[in-house]
Amino acid sequence: MMMTFQTAFAVTVCVLGLSLCWAAAAPNADGGGDRTTDGVPPRRFTPTESRATTHVGHAQHLFQQRRRPGDRGPALDPRGGSTTARGRACDSASRAAALPEYVVNPAEHGADPTGVADSTAALQHCVELLWNASRPSGSLGTASDPQLDLGGATLDLAGGVYLISSPIVFPTPGARNFQVRGGTLRAASTFPESRFLFELNYTEASYVENAVFQDIVFDGGRWLRGGGLCSAENLHVRVQGCWFLRFGTTGLFVLNGHELYVDDTWLSQATFAGDGTCGGNGTGIELRQADGSVTNSVIFCTKLGVHLDGGNVVLENLHVYNTGHYTYREDFKTMPFGAVWAHYANGIRIIGGYFDDCIVVLDNPSDVVITASTWLVGGWNYEGGLVLRAVQAHGAPQPILRGLRVTDSYMRRMPSFPSKVTKTQFVWFDGNQGKFNDSYMVDVVLADNIFDIAGLDVLSARATQAHTSVTFANATLVQVDFSDQLLMSVLAAVQYSVVFDSPTPMSSHSYQLPSAPLTVFVAFSAPASGLLTVDVDQSQYGFQ
Repeated sequence: MMMTFQTAFAVTVCVLGLSLCWAAAAPNADGGGDRTTDGVPPRRFTPTESRATTHVGHAQHLFQQRRRPGDRGPALDPRGGSTTARGRACDSASRAAALPEYVVNPAEHGADPTGVADSTAALQHCVELLWNASRPSGSLGTASDPQLDLGGATLDLAGGVYLISSPIVFPTPGARNFQVRGGTLRAASTFPESRFLFELNYTEASYVENAVFQDIVFDGGRWLRGGGLCSAENLHVRVQGCWFLRFGTTGLFVLNGHELYVDDTWLSQATFAGDGTCGGNGTGIELRQADGSVTNSVIFCTKLGVHLDGGNVVLENLHVYNTGHYTYREDFKTMPFGAVWAHYANGIRIIGGYFDDCIVVLDNPSDVVITASTWLVGGWNYEGGLVLRAVQAHGAPQPILRGLRVTDSYMRRMPSFPSKVTKTQFVWFDGNQGKFNDSYMVDVVLADNIFDIAGLDVLSARATQAHTSVTFANATLVQVDFSDQLLMSVLAAVQYSVVFDSPTPMSSHSYQLPSAPLTVFVAFSAPASGLLTVDVDQSQYGFQ
């Protein structure tokens, strides 16, 4: 029995010794002989390889780094199990090469983050890497809707400045769920004037959905080349915290598609650093799409702030200023200018706008709400606040003013600047391209607006409701003229009251004359004295 035990012990020691010798002599997969305490080769990265290549590889590398030489037991794999069981079966380097990159840094793919060398080709390659990051098992695409699900894959500019000489075009087929963030794109002097730095272009059966552009400077350079971002036929695109700077044409151009949202963004053709002068010839945002919004944003030093050609758009907390020194009647027909031009003014909502010496132009407005907004006037802009344009196509009936509410807004004179304008106007009509039908007006309310424009001759403070009180003495007829207060030339409703100085019974009646449609006449049966109060309304008439 003793002999058997000794023999078994000797065999065991011999086998164990051979195993230890083999383990000490065996090289690692990368040619080295060093190993961690549990015998798994450490993760090695080449100088050009990203340590965030994959979620799994990055997490495993961090775990291995945290293990100390004195740690006991097998290293845990982030996917479950241990690296002793999994790591030997599949080398992590080959696993990283097989999986796509979910966060792409252009500097790691040949782009120059200093903005000196041209990075066009490298950035285009990075965009294509994003498309390669689609999740085949969880893709939202179908045969009839071949969209790739990128699962939040990110082109991270990482604070770099990248010089490009041609547009970065997002490939086809289209994709969902990706973002571009955190850096600057700058146009080279040879950048095409008619193109955009980033282009999400439409192709048949292809579009982009749920894309986010965040904290990016789109810079046309000191040459003011091209535009910033073009989005055509795409869905649910968000532009957040960006700056569109020194563009030559349009900062943000949106064609068709649905629901593009802009927030916390600045757009300007110049800066205040002395590299240009305010009052360019471009447009900040051209939104030819329905159901979008621009919120908490600033546009300055352009000729036109926002051009709208789609319905149901919200403009909230929008500040527009320095859009040029122009006169509407002379200049708008050659090139539109001002804060906002709604070419298709249907369902537009302007809330809390601040229009610094620039106008808002509405073509054939319908279901438009403007509230809690401010116009600063008297610097250079003659016309003042709101222009209503009747645009009548050849052979079409006269447009009807329908569903317009301008309330609780404020017009004041520009302080401190020496005024070059001596008169202004809050709301007025442009009849050069047509005329609104005077026989009909539906739900038009301009009321409760404040004017603080001392020193300016107000041509008219237009409203659809008016209230006036006048005293009279020994009169049989009193007339009250509202032509300098009301918007249209028709009175829909008149209400008056009379307080006589004498208790003598007196009868009265009111009437209007076709020759003076905005004047109310009140006649008495005998000479009388007292106070006449008249309220008129024209917010709706012509429809029963």
